[in-house]
Amino acid sequence: IGVKAAYSGKCGDNLTWTFQESTGVLKISGTGIMSFSGEPAPWSDYSSKILKVEIGDDITNIEHGAFQDCINLTSVSLSNGIINIGGYAFSGCINLSEVELPQSIKKVDEFAFGNCAFRNLHVPASLTEIGDGAFAVACGLLHISVDENNPVYDDGGYSNGIFETTTNTLVTGGINTIIPETITIIGNNAFQNCTDMTSIDLHNNITQIGKGAFGYCSN
Repeated sequence: IGVKAAYSGKCGDNLTWTFQESTGVLKISGTGIMSFSGEPAPWSDYSSKILKVEIGDDITNIEHGAFQDCINLTSVSLSNGIINIGGYAFSGCINLSEVELPQSIKKVDEFAFGNCAFRNLHVPASLTEIGDGAFAVACGLLHISVDENNPVYDDGGYSNGIFETTTNTLVTGGINTIIPETITIIGNNAFQNCTDMTSIDLHNNITQIGKGAFGYCSN
C-alpha cells in the first residue's frame, strides 16, 4: 500500500507551507507577508488535491492567485491577522461554500472570490477597500450584510448589497438586491455571475453603469 506524501517549502521570507496529501490539508505558517516573487503558488502542482487551507495567526496577506482554481477546496480558515486578500486569491474555487472574513481584513482585491460557491457574505467594520468583482461568486449572493460601524460601506438597510456611501456606488449586488434611490452608480462587475438573478429594478437616479456590471447574468 502506497503512502501518500507530504510536501513543503517557503512562501515568503518568514513563511512556510506544508501539504499533507493523505488529508488534503495545506497549512501556511510563520510571520508576515506571503510572496511568490511573481511565480505560481509553490503548491500549484497539488491544487486539485487541496481540500482545506489553514492560515496561521501571524500572516498578514494572501498573495495574488494563491489558491486560484483549487477546485476541490471546501474549507478555508482565515486567521484574524490577515489584512489583505490579493486579486484572484480564491477565484475558481468552485466548491468553497463558506467564507468568514476576519475582523482584521482591510482590503479584498479584484475577483478574489470569483466563481466561489458561498452565497452569504458579511462585511466586517475593518474592510474599507473592495476591488472590482471581489465577491462575484457563482450564481450570486443570497444574503449580504455590512457591519454598522464600517466607515466606507453599508448594506442600504438590508437591501442585499454593498454600497459605498461617499460615492453613492453599488459595489457588490446579489439576488433580489434593492437599489436605494440615493445610489447613482452601479460599479464595475457589481452583479457579475449572478446567474440566479432574473430581474433588477433600475431607478431613474442611476447615471452610470460600470464595465461588466451585469456580466454573465444569463437569466
